[in-house]
Amino acid sequence: MRVKGTALVQRALAHASLASDTPVAIIEGDPAIAVIVAAAERHATVIVVGTHGRRGLSRFFLGSVAEGIVRTSDIPVLVVRGKIPAFPKERRC
Repeated sequence: MRVKGTALVQRALAHASLASDTPVAIIEGDPAIAVIVAAAERHATVIVVGTHGRRGLSRFFLGSVAEGIVRTSDIPVLVVRGKIPAFPKERRC
């Protein structure tokens, strides 16, 4: 898993046009807690986390790492939503 994770991170760095020597850490454990601890250890000033934007029962059963980070972090958190539909439900006719 670590090898596959490292390869995935390297592809993401390339996709974002970042240098392959950009500092990266692969950390095991509860995702929300691991992100918060890693950010604190690195003296981060902000945590940026993505979300699928799930709602209702799917979020209840799957949980939300982003929500866990937002609720427990002392460091400011910027939540970025993934794919946004062309016409959100609120704007549909």
